[in-house]
Order: sequence, then structure tokens, then C-alpha cells
Amino acid sequence: MLRLPVKKLKQGMILAQSIFNQRGASYLVKGQPITKGYIKQLEKVGIPTVTVTTSDPDFQLLPPDDIVAEETRANAIKHVYHAFQTTEQDGHLDVDMMEDVAEKIIFDLIDRKANLVQLTDIRLHDTYTFGHSVNVAILSSMLGMLCHYTKKDLQILTLGALLHDLGKIAIPEEILTKNTGLTDEEFAVIKAHPLRGAQRIHEMENMLPHTALLSAIASEHHEHIDGSGYPRGLKDEEIHRYAKIVAIADV
Repeated sequence: MLRLPVKKLKQGMILAQSIFNQRGASYLVKGQPITKGYIKQLEKVGIPTVTVTTSDPDFQLLPPDDIVAEETRANAIKHVYHAFQTTEQDGHLDVDMMEDVAEKIIFDLIDRKANLVQLTDIRLHDTYTFGHSVNVAILSSMLGMLCHYTKKDLQILTLGALLHDLGKIAIPEEILTKNTGLTDEEFAVIKAHPLRGAQRIHEMENMLPHTALLSAIASEHHEHIDGSGYPRGLKDEEIHRYAKIVAIADV
């Protein structure tokens, strides 16, 4: 199997890993032959790389296995999408479901003996907000393991990473998906999402455990240790350790 940039795909290659849309449904299914139409679709939605099988000897072999099970990723994207939507509509969050998603990600990473070499595998997958949140959660969990976090720490960290961009749900899609530079006004809207997400989490304190920690992740994941981040320009020890990890995973 090969991992290739979309622009280097050729007709006749076979998709080796399914690609999911923002609702966790299969956008393209493993085993499908690559066509010109599929290549154009992948470029249009901004998916950078995919895994394929081919007999062409000119391509370099790369690690074939996904870092988490395909079912785990699909379910995680689906449930993050649902969580963002229901939170926006009625302020409700299925806490048990989100905790189960975090738990399954952690289990898969341990069960598959994921390692740092596989971190680049995350970039194979979709860049939608919901798929991105799942990617950040997977990376954050791995980094937490490297820091020898306890199981409880990992659960809070992974759940916080899944919800870190909750504030983006209120941002107009045309701003989120804009390919050209943002205006000052548009960037101000983007910069407001950490505090907006933290506020939404805080409002769910009666149903969501560890809201203070989860809110810190949401509000501080764009802060930098030198104070150049946003929204509050926090420095080093002012930034929660969970938020620092999510900030690294969010790059």
C-alpha cells in the first residue's frame, strides 16, 4: 500500500482505506478504483493524501495500517458531528456517547501499539471540522501516553480534544472554508471561537464532568508559550498542560 498526495494519484489505483465525510459516512469506500472524477472530488473537498494499492514501482512504500480502526474513526466523526449540531440547536450533549468515543480512541491506540512514526498517518484523513477534531483527539491521546498520563488524564484530555473546536459551529462556513486571506473582521470572528467554545462547555456543567478542564482546553488551545497566541495572550505556565498538548496536536 502507498500513501500519496491526491495530485499524484493515477487512474486505476485502488483505494486502500475508506475516506469519511463530515458526518462519518464513507465518502469513498475502500476497494474502489481511482478515477479522474474521484481525484477532482478529493481536490475539491481539500483531502491532501490517500492510501492506495498499485503495482507501479515508481512510488515509495509507506506504512499501511491506520492508527485507529476504521470503524472507530467513522463513529467518532459521526458522534462529534452530532454533538456539535445538538449543542448548537438545544445546548444538549450526549456525554456518555462522547466519553465512549474518547475511551475507544485510547483503547485502539493501546491495542494497535501506535507509535510516533504513525503520527503522519493522521494527515491521510479528511480536513473537515469534525474529522479534524477526531484527528486532534487521536494525536493528543498519543502525546498524553508519551507523557505517561494516567487513564483519567487521558480520558479528560481526549474528550477535551474532541470538543476543542466546539466554538467553530457558529462561524459561517464561508469564513471557515475561505481559500484566500481573511479580512481583519473575519479573523476576529475566527479568534472568538476558543472563548465561545469554552462558554458552551461551561453552560453544560450540570451534564458534563470536568467542565473547568474541558473549558480550559477549548479556550487556550490557540495560546502560545511566548504570549503571542489568542484570545488572551497567555504565557507558558498560564496555559493548562492539557491545552498545550491539544495546541501541538492542532497544528
